[in-house]
Amino acid sequence: MGRDKEVRSKVSEISYEIDYENSFETFITPVYYTKEEIEHRIEVGSPFIFEVLKDGVVLYDDGTFKGIREKVKAFRARLLRLEWRA
Repeated sequence: MGRDKEVRSKVSEISYEIDYENSFETFITPVYYTKEEIEHRIEVGSPFIFEVLKDGVVLYDDGTFKGIREKVKAFRARLLRLEWRA
């Protein structure tokens, strides 16, 4: 099993466990992206990925998502500071 399949499987397990523990009253829609897919969506300005980065709840992360989220937050903060100067 490749690394991507292992991660997808782990995310599915975690989301099922959460649903099971909540008598399936939760509505979890797991979304899995590789680092390259996230970076591509950021480059093309995907509104969805920015919402995921802003409000998404991480079920499983090897540190990649956290790192990207922090970089995007820092970049947005720099942009806001530049807007105030303009």
